[in-house]
Order: sequence, then structure tokens, then C-alpha cells
Amino acid sequence: MSPGLIIIDLQQGFSPSVALIDAIAATAPRYHVVAMTRFVNRPDSLYRSVLGWNIDPGDLIFQFDNALILDKTGYGLSAENLDRLRETGCTEWHLCGLETDACILACAFSLWDAGLRPKILPSLCSSPLHKEGMAIAERQFGPLHDGNDCHV
Repeated sequence: MSPGLIIIDLQQGFSPSVALIDAIAATAPRYHVVAMTRFVNRPDSLYRSVLGWNIDPGDLIFQFDNALILDKTGYGLSAENLDRLRETGCTEWHLCGLETDACILACAFSLWDAGLRPKILPSLCSSPLHKEGMAIAERQFGPLHDGNDCHV
């Protein structure tokens, strides 16, 4: 089976750049399976109590008819989310979206630990520590890929 695409936390409240939105919008239709994570910042979350992060992430930027919506309350993917991804039959997932050094890496580690191969698409990710996040990704998961070398 061809790889799937996971669009990570691309939500209104995170104010992603127009360039990132446009690049992901142009790439997503090339995939047969698309999943989108939606971060939910619960009232009792550590994001609020420890980090003082009281933001409401808001709605997803995209609404694809056949996309899997994976709610998450932490950086990475839950066991339930991983089960839903496995049900698609995809064993490789390309990752894009927000916070390369946090949520994207955490989701990549979740996939890896579940036996599903992550490939982060650097040109389709963003964060203040993007370069550092990509250095960690290359060390942990192998050579980097950009959205143009995805043959799906």
C-alpha cells in the first residue's frame, strides 16, 4: 500500500502561515489516505497548569471529506489513534504540519514505536526550532524527504 499523510495540528488558533497552508493543500490530494490530528487543550492539561498555555487551538484549517480526524491531548499519538492508522493498511506515514520540534517529532516517535514508518516532510513543516527538530528527525528516523519526492 502507498504511504498515508498525517497533517499535524494545522488549526486556526495556531496561526499557520499562508505559505505552509498552500503547500500542504497542494500536496495532500496526492495521497490516497489522509489523517489530520486535532489538538484538544483540556481544562486540566499540563499545557495549562505547567506551561500557562491557555490557548484554544480552534478548528482544523482543512476539511477533507475522507480524512481521518485524530483528536489528541498530548504531543504524540494515542494507542487509539495508532489503531485507527493501522486500520487503513498504511505502514508508512508522511508527516507535515506544525511544531517540528514538538508535535511532529512526538508523532513520528509514536509511529516508530508502533512499528509504522514515519517520514517527515521538511518543506511542509514549521516551528521556531524547525532546523533543530529536523536534525533530530534525521538522526532518529533516517534521511529526510521533501514533499516533491513522495511517490504516492
